[in-house]
Amino acid sequence: MATFNNSGDFRGATLVQGDSITVTGSTLGGHLPDDAARGELQALLENLRRELAALAPDQAQPVAAQAQDLLNAPPARWAGAGRALMGAADKLIEVAPKAVDAAAKVVDFIGRFGS
Repeated sequence: MATFNNSGDFRGATLVQGDSITVTGSTLGGHLPDDAARGELQALLENLRRELAALAPDQAQPVAAQAQDLLNAPPARWAGAGRALMGAADKLIEVAPKAVDAAAKVVDFIGRFGS
């Protein structure tokens, strides 16, 4: 009988693999004031996903994992999760400045809603 070993860090796999991202159902999405705000965040995350999809998985995964953590963070952790996302993204400044910019736009957007 064959066995499957499913181990490793899969946080952010949706962003890295190029699948669509959904804000609906996320902790963060549930705390936004309306559908317009959720739609804006959805568009920002989609832009980040596109930029990360162009990178090697080992480059994209740390940023994607932090973005996923941010989506699942309660409001009290948004600021810290945003800093962690930017910390991961800043390491890509030489190879993917557009990905860094996309991450910054996500963090700036969430900053508008406080923590």
